[in-house]
Amino acid sequence: MTVLSEARKIWRSRVLDGLDQTGSPLMKMRKILENFRDLYLKDSENIPGGCVFVTLLVELDDQRPDFAKEISEGFSRVLLLMNRLLEEAKSSGELGPEVDAEAVSRVLFVGLLGASVLYGVDKSSEALAKSVDPLIDYLDNVFNAKHA
Repeated sequence: MTVLSEARKIWRSRVLDGLDQTGSPLMKMRKILENFRDLYLKDSENIPGGCVFVTLLVELDDQRPDFAKEISEGFSRVLLLMNRLLEEAKSSGELGPEVDAEAVSRVLFVGLLGASVLYGVDKSSEALAKSVDPLIDYLDNVFNAKHA
């Protein structure tokens, strides 16, 4: 649990870095994706194996269901944050009312999990960009559909 607590601190400091200085909800969502790619997963000093949450969840799911539940609840909180930002973007008119914020946030979140797994295996910046950049493009396309 101490390792999990420290991993959460690192995640927050990397992924949420600069969010308060970022203007719109949609730009905050984009910043989360960029930070996840550039500041979190590439932090080989603190996180040499990629996303520690994915690794621990896979390894301990059967052995420590209580621990796995803690990680799963953390995933749920991240998903709620992403959904909240996209709902705020809809409320501000940044996204159209037809956008399903829950579906978009789920696609982005699951994409980040997949990027974490692939990066954990390969540790290549190129492979990481190939995994995360399409998620950023997807978010941009959701935004641009409103302004087309």
